[in-house]
Amino acid sequence: MIDAVQRLGIDYHFEDEIDQILQKQHIISSTTAHGAHDPTDLHEVALRFRLLRQHGYFVSDGLTNPNLSDERIEFTKSVSFIYLIDDIFDVYGTLDDLILFTEVVNGWEIGAIEHLPDYMKICFKALYDMTDEISCKKLNKVLVSPNPFPAAFTKASLNLARMMNKATIVEDAITYIQELQQKVDFLKDQLFEMEASSAETLQPNKEETHAAEEMKKFGIQTEVNVTKIDGNKLWVKTVLEKKRGGFTKLMEAMTGFGFELTDTSVTTSNGVMMVSSCITGFCCDKLEVEQTRELMLEIINGI
Repeated sequence: MIDAVQRLGIDYHFEDEIDQILQKQHIISSTTAHGAHDPTDLHEVALRFRLLRQHGYFVSDGLTNPNLSDERIEFTKSVSFIYLIDDIFDVYGTLDDLILFTEVVNGWEIGAIEHLPDYMKICFKALYDMTDEISCKKLNKVLVSPNPFPAAFTKASLNLARMMNKATIVEDAITYIQELQQKVDFLKDQLFEMEASSAETLQPNKEETHAAEEMKKFGIQTEVNVTKIDGNKLWVKTVLEKKRGGFTKLMEAMTGFGFELTDTSVTTSNGVMMVSSCITGFCCDKLEVEQTRELMLEIINGI
């Protein structure tokens, strides 16, 4: 509690209470012999030692407690590895090897050591085994403890275990499969719609097919006539196959190329569409007229 209050920065509101608690803890730690009343949690020992020393109380570090024998051994192993790895970084390792070693340690996968130098493989393997050993010992202590978990956690775990019986597991599995089946059906419907849409797109329109046949029947071909009127104004007459949306596409393309259209007229007959219009935007010498004609042919072929 004292540590939490200090971390929150509000300990100055509880100076008297903190002092009373620390005095009591100092008396207990000074008069109690090493035995059943001494804490066996290394974190608790270290925290009490730090708080008492910070407030001017002389106390032992507590590591001489025989109940902390395993903790002292594991602590010594950890310190030894700190010195060992420090020597690897300061003396033996190259920059590339150290970067790779750091990545392997961060990933904590024993199978990733194959690219390390031999001495780093030995170091990581020993570190991995030591950490696993300490973890197993700590877990065994927790499991054999009379009450290894808080009561609230134990109660919640029991309730969850009761809920997770075979019936609920099977029911959840069935629900999940049904949801997957619904998603599959939805994707199938979308796929059928896409295929149908593609088929309609690829299938030639009957009206357009008829228009092409009509043009061929009457010997009519696509053509563009461009005539100079005066200044930079041209008269353009276009004969093309009648298609759905063809006139709109033609106007949009001509406008996109910078033509300004006036006096536009449209005539359709026998599958043919004839569009005539005055356009401005180009100099009207012979070369520009020919370029305009070629450009109009490209536009028509692209419709």
